[in-house]
Amino acid sequence: MRRDWIDRRLKARHASKGDLADAMRISQSRLSEVLAEKRRLTAGEAARMAGFLQVPIEELIAAVGEKVAA
Repeated sequence: MRRDWIDRRLKARHASKGDLADAMRISQSRLSEVLAEKRRLTAGEAARMAGFLQVPIEELIAAVGEKVAA
């Protein structure tokens, strides 16, 4: 996962990782695991992340690579 990509999107929205976790309906610790590549995003989490970051899902998937679980 490209953390710099996420950080830039959050900064553009004046949002924190906590805000992102809330929007994704996951805990901050779970988001930290995703960002550290210790767990994959579910399809639903990926969709909520893309929505919050206001990017197309395709752009999000390109940024996270193959870190989205089916």
